[in-house]
Amino acid sequence: MYQGSCSRGFTLAVPHVYKEPDMFFANNPDELVPVIDPYGNEYLRKTNVCDHFLRPQDARP
Repeated sequence: MYQGSCSRGFTLAVPHVYKEPDMFFANNPDELVPVIDPYGNEYLRKTNVCDHFLRPQDARP
């Protein structure tokens, strides 16, 4: 399963799952979207926030 975070401080989760911690894990990384902004408020837009999933080991130094 995949778990993700955004370098801009957004918490990524599956927006249709409401139970923690299940909502923070997905079978496909495309299911993960920003749901909580850096200030702890609900956030449901994906555009211009986290455009793609990148594993830490694939990131360029």
